[in-house]
Amino acid sequence: MAETARSRIAYSVFAGTLFAVLVFSYFFFWTAAIAWLGAILFLWIVFRRGDLNRVLITGGIIGIFAIASIVPFVILLSHRNRNMDEIHHLRLSHAPDPFYLPEIIGFIVLGIIGFAWRRNLIKIGSPLVLFAASCALMLVVVFNQQIITGQSLQPIHYKSFIGNYMALLSVVLLFSILWRARNPDRAIPKRLLAMATLVCLGWGIVEVSDITSRDAAVARLRDEILPVSRRLNNMVRDDGSFAAARAGKAPYPVVYVSTLDAVRSIGTASPLAVLWTLHTPACGVSLTESKERFYQYMYYSGLTPQEIGTGMLQARFIVLAPLFGPERIVEGLISDPKPITTDEMAEELRHYIEYAEHFSIAQATHPQLNFVVVPNGEAKPSLNNLDKWYERDAGEQVGLFTIYRVKLRPAPPG
Repeated sequence: MAETARSRIAYSVFAGTLFAVLVFSYFFFWTAAIAWLGAILFLWIVFRRGDLNRVLITGGIIGIFAIASIVPFVILLSHRNRNMDEIHHLRLSHAPDPFYLPEIIGFIVLGIIGFAWRRNLIKIGSPLVLFAASCALMLVVVFNQQIITGQSLQPIHYKSFIGNYMALLSVVLLFSILWRARNPDRAIPKRLLAMATLVCLGWGIVEVSDITSRDAAVARLRDEILPVSRRLNNMVRDDGSFAAARAGKAPYPVVYVSTLDAVRSIGTASPLAVLWTLHTPACGVSLTESKERFYQYMYYSGLTPQEIGTGMLQARFIVLAPLFGPERIVEGLISDPKPITTDEMAEELRHYIEYAEHFSIAQATHPQLNFVVVPNGEAKPSLNNLDKWYERDAGEQVGLFTIYRVKLRPAPPG
């Protein structure tokens, strides 16, 4: 008995330690872990009251670790850039959200467990039954916690990275429970297990193959941009601009990269700031400034109004997301998305045309570019607009790309 108690305490300490580490990893993981822990403790207290003391000890130990890790996390979070709430689509709402597929599966699993219990097919106090029920109940909690907290933050993350797996786990556990409902010793046929294994492996191969074929070109492109990033790193260190920026005597050098699939890798091996990338707002830049920088990107890239309008009508994510916000494009990012209308597209296009026609030295120097990176060959964009404001040197070819140092022209064009 003493050994069992010591083991339980040791496991509780281990679980608390893992949770504390999880707090500083991925927000949606540890909040889902809290929801699951609360669900299983609740079910255990309700249906296994004889274990109340042990549950309180286990929950208390984990709770101590949770408080010790969440408090500093909240303190750090309180110092965040206030733009982050808007950028990450934090919504103030008490409305329930019962229509995510994993959540619906959770309701079904809970309903079947309840039905089987009422029919005396299963023992509701069985640890396996409570564990399966807690996995299903957690799904209901994470998608509806805003009923109590009044805050909803990108529930699609729960669906894509947590909910699908918990729903699958609850279904598998439910199948095992019902299979042995009449006879606890009833074994699952090996042929059925083999078939299930083959189906899972086959589906895994399909998904991996699809993702690999879809992303292979972008992955190769990011490999090709790494030598460029390393070369930029050497250039800003050799000319002293990085040291000046570190000392607070000058802004960090800024690079315009015409290839958006490559620009996200620039920061991997260099300290340069980029003019714009798809996740610019995630770094604390306001949505207004991010949109203006995207305007600058389109202007410097020589994109015509016709090309931009076509991109909008074709619902290209890389065009619509920076102009209207990803929350209006990505399903599930917020609970009440507003579809983008053609009138809004036309109005946004008019705004850009006006911006391009009145582009001035004020826009050209906010921010001021230091480097330009473009692909070689036919993929190189027209830099006529950029050349109105900046002088390029002869350029240095690095792999598939060319790096130009740029400086403002002595006088802005008339």
